[in-house]
Amino acid sequence: LNDIFNDRAFDIGFVNPQIVTLTANPTLKWLIDRSFFLEFMTARLKNYFGRSIEDATQREMVIYRDPPSWKNHQETLQKIVDLCHKRRQKLVVVIFPYLDLVNQKPYPAAFIHQRLDEFFAKNNIEVIDLYSPLKGYPPKILRTNSYDYHPSPLVHQIVADLLYEKLK
Repeated sequence: LNDIFNDRAFDIGFVNPQIVTLTANPTLKWLIDRSFFLEFMTARLKNYFGRSIEDATQREMVIYRDPPSWKNHQETLQKIVDLCHKRRQKLVVVIFPYLDLVNQKPYPAAFIHQRLDEFFAKNNIEVIDLYSPLKGYPPKILRTNSYDYHPSPLVHQIVADLLYEKLK
């Protein structure tokens, strides 16, 4: 779900001051831009010392509600769909829920899943929405660790099993 951030974040003013401050120094920016390790460590430190995961989630939900942002994101997604159609490649989309929010009632990002489902249905693209398969698991075991919102090995196994069933 967080891919929309790249499409419109800077256009509507969502700039993380921690990142801007850190990369304002040309030497640091040059180093971080060229080192996966330094970028990784920068992200981990930001997550450790701040609420950047929760803040990012809230920012992304605001962006999905912004009509120009959603339009721009659809255009980006359409380019992927068109490229796959042109190359006669099968595209299966996996929608990951916000892992920390998956058990909230109501799920606050349900509208995002619905928008994405409708977009891909209109384009005849199969979708695997992980909301239902992950609902009920404690968020702690769904994330890599408490400072990283990326999916854990358990989630990757669930995705692999679902993709295997879809593609066999």
